[in-house]
Amino acid sequence: MSYPKAIIDCILAVKRVAAKGSTNNKRVTKFNTDKRAEQAALRAKMEASGPANSSGDTDFSQRGKSKAMTAATASVAGVQDAQAEADMTAAKEWLEALSGIAFPPSGDLWEATKDGNLLCVAVNRIRPNAIGKINKPGAPFKEMENLTNFVSACKTLGVRESDTFRPPDLYEKRVSYPKAIINCIHALSKAAKKAKGFDGPYLAVEKISARSY
Repeated sequence: MSYPKAIIDCILAVKRVAAKGSTNNKRVTKFNTDKRAEQAALRAKMEASGPANSSGDTDFSQRGKSKAMTAATASVAGVQDAQAEADMTAAKEWLEALSGIAFPPSGDLWEATKDGNLLCVAVNRIRPNAIGKINKPGAPFKEMENLTNFVSACKTLGVRESDTFRPPDLYEKRVSYPKAIINCIHALSKAAKKAKGFDGPYLAVEKISARSY
């Protein structure tokens, strides 16, 4: 029979397992102690680097840069919007002064220019008879003809084709409206300075500046 040898072997096996577990626990305890020491050293280093990082936020600097970049981007967008508004105001004021025709009470650029009449009158003030016949408003195809004649006169005066617009873009308020139209008016004003016999008025536009960061 195995008794009592089997009982004694079992007791010895239990003791060995218990001893091994004790060794593993010591290793885990030592690892945890070392890890806590490492974390404490890291916190001390970060606190020494400055109060902004005392919370242990290693991304603080990066987030600060992101906020500055966001603010700068918003500022640039604001300047671009303000400049676009200033450019439109200058274009409208110059067209009124040049043509002698007042904008409608709404001040709307499209309403004032879509029939081409005001634009044609304006370009004829820079170069008389640049457009031989200006159609009366009313018939869509006649209004489109006015716009086409205006663009052709602009190019004759020295405006680059890339600075003009397609008549349907203005007439139908397509994607390039109003930017391309305003750009063309500004380009025409520059070309007018070289036109023989023309002594003004000239377009003046306010330049909007961004804040420094």
